[in-house]
Amino acid sequence: MHKPPIEGLDGENILALYEEGLRLVDIAAATGRSVAGVQKFLSGCEGYIPQERAPRRRVLRRPAVPAIGAEESARMTALYAGGLNIRRIALATGRSRGGVRRVLRRCGVYDAARSAVARPGRENDVYWRKSMVVPDGAKEKS
Repeated sequence: MHKPPIEGLDGENILALYEEGLRLVDIAAATGRSVAGVQKFLSGCEGYIPQERAPRRRVLRRPAVPAIGAEESARMTALYAGGLNIRRIALATGRSRGGVRRVLRRCGVYDAARSAVARPGRENDVYWRKSMVVPDGAKEKS
């Protein structure tokens, strides 16, 4: 992979490309050299103005989904008030459960601790009872 030092025709090519106004990245791609190598070679030539390396563009992990707007959050709030749980609202709106929860919390409708208390059938769940925080701030003894 290691190439011999840049000289002769290679050097002339690089200089010609540089004088055309190409970026270091493009010169490197065209000549099959590394950007650092091209930069090192050009730094030895007069009339070279060092360029800033272009920062790598961040790759988006997933396609950007438009932000949740006022109408959508109003719809979510209505569905939640109607008795639909967060999972169902997420399915209905095509948003993530976290997104739905965030919107409901922002609207002041949803409170994680309150909804856990309100959910029936949890009273006999030992792990749930241990995780419950009593209003005065001390954990409940069980």
